[in-house]
Amino acid sequence: MIEVVNLKRVQLPSRVDEAVVVYVGRRMPGRSGSPLANPFKLQPGQTRGHCLQQYREWLDAQLTRDTAAKRELSRLAGIAREESLLLACWCAPALCHADVIKERIEKLLEEK
Repeated sequence: MIEVVNLKRVQLPSRVDEAVVVYVGRRMPGRSGSPLANPFKLQPGQTRGHCLQQYREWLDAQLTRDTAAKRELSRLAGIAREESLLLACWCAPALCHADVIKERIEKLLEEK
């Protein structure tokens, strides 16, 4: 099972035993950024859908060659094959790049 969760709302102590929690956001004080972080910030007047489409295109391009993003997606697929995976970001429950990551991991798991 793969679930997208909000880092502000996830109950880490109670969820860690049940699932692997992986932060997929940008670098910030006290937290390393993920290779899968969205390089496109939602701009004023821009729709969330537009930003997500930019991310999909970026991620698909990353997956065509050996990149840190491709390696991280493969690593997360390996985790999801064995146990529950929580993709933590700041946007959930609103749609965000973590939902795109979830889709791509599920696609990888279907192919294997």
